[in-house]
Amino acid sequence: MLLREDRDGICTLTMNRPQQMNLLTSEMLSALQGAFDQINSSRDVRVVIIAANGKGFCAGHDLKEIRALKELPKIEALFNQ
Repeated sequence: MLLREDRDGICTLTMNRPQQMNLLTSEMLSALQGAFDQINSSRDVRVVIIAANGKGFCAGHDLKEIRALKELPKIEALFNQ
């Protein structure tokens, strides 16, 4: 879902769910946050590039997932990640 490549101080994070247009699901957001946390604690990374496989970069949040949450606090928690 999220690929990472580190080379010469540059970290490339590639969203890899092209069949879903790299939707920002809670799972994808957690993967991104985990990667950012790791990068933040590293002295080796100076630049972060966010890329995506497929035709489009990212179609945005997964609206089906948001509709399924039904409770405002859960939706807010997803957006605040």
